[in-house]
Amino acid sequence: MTTESELKKWLEESGAEGLDKVGLDNFSDTGQGIKTLQDIKKGEVIMSIPSSLLWTVEEALKDLLLFVKSRKEEEKEYQGRKQHLKLLPAAYNSSVFFSDEELEVCCGSTLYDFTCESKKRVEEDYKNLCNTLFYQHMNIFPLDKFSLEEVSFCKVYLFSLI
Repeated sequence: MTTESELKKWLEESGAEGLDKVGLDNFSDTGQGIKTLQDIKKGEVIMSIPSSLLWTVEEALKDLLLFVKSRKEEEKEYQGRKQHLKLLPAAYNSSVFFSDEELEVCCGSTLYDFTCESKKRVEEDYKNLCNTLFYQHMNIFPLDKFSLEEVSFCKVYLFSLI
């Protein structure tokens, strides 16, 4: 379990500022949160945390994508959501999966531009996952099971849920 001092150290090393003005506390009505340790004046910046440390929807979806994909590929029986994962469609009829020839038919349309941008984003996300995770842990994320096509499928599935 991470202590408050470990959390503050990590935040400071990551560029957060103003941490001396706040502390963690357990509030009876809302649970754990941040409290101020000194009086704060109107308009005063309390603290600043780099946006790269925040849990955004996009970052959460990347983690969820890996979770769904890894659970789908597990050889052992995964209790809980295994039946749901078995029911995932084998393919999606999404323009992201169009071949270059199929996509060319849409050239000049909004769909074409959107699809090209989406494909580019999926490829960049996959490249980042490879560099930051897959290549470092190939025993957990073998590329034959975590290919661009497989990861793209899971990403399209997850985004269709939102």
